[in-house]
Amino acid sequence: KTLNHSSSSQQVTSVSTRNINMPMITRSMAKKRKRDDTSNQTEPPKKKPKTAAKKKVAPKKKAAPKKKAAPKQTKKQEKEEKEDVEDDEFGVGSIAPDFTIINEKEKEISLKDYKGKYLVLYFYPKDNTPGCTKEGQRFKDLKEEFSGLNCEILGVSADKATAHQKFIDKYDFNFSLLADTDRVLIKSYGATKPGNKIQRSTFLIDPDGKIAALWNPVRGAAKHPDQVMKKLKEIVAEN
Repeated sequence: KTLNHSSSSQQVTSVSTRNINMPMITRSMAKKRKRDDTSNQTEPPKKKPKTAAKKKVAPKKKAAPKKKAAPKQTKKQEKEEKEDVEDDEFGVGSIAPDFTIINEKEKEISLKDYKGKYLVLYFYPKDNTPGCTKEGQRFKDLKEEFSGLNCEILGVSADKATAHQKFIDKYDFNFSLLADTDRVLIKSYGATKPGNKIQRSTFLIDPDGKIAALWNPVRGAAKHPDQVMKKLKEIVAEN
């Protein structure tokens, strides 16, 4: 019986000694530890703050070099240049472009045939149209007066010779009409306008083959022959 009591006493002593060495964990300490464990698991990793991207600065454009001002022309150079332009222009005093073309009878007519005479060379759009008919009729009425001033009359359009003959017969014209079907003569005298159309125009050529007066364009077809007659009289009177 004594031995059993001693053994029981040793076991109690051993248990109590073990309980004394273990740390005491209170309820509040347990809750805190639980919170710490939870925060460590759920807290996301901190992001690094973004730094603003630096804007690229465009390189400065080089200024364009200043153009050098053209040297000023002298009065002599300006005069020479003006004379060159005037020589190139087709106008009063310039040589009339030569031509050889058939008339209503398909006979060749040339500018040289009228050397020593004044010549009215008038361009019109088309046979048997109102303006062209009135213009032709007025030239017909003044034909004798023109002849008295040593001046002949020729009409020009792109109509065929046969069409010209019918036009002449219908209105009893007393002068020839040239059939410039290829428009060579029309273009050489600048009697054109946009759309490949004929510009009504008139050229008064002197006995030396030079342009004495011109109307391009003609304004008022019916009264135009009277304007030409008036100008012819002025030129003849001066000479």
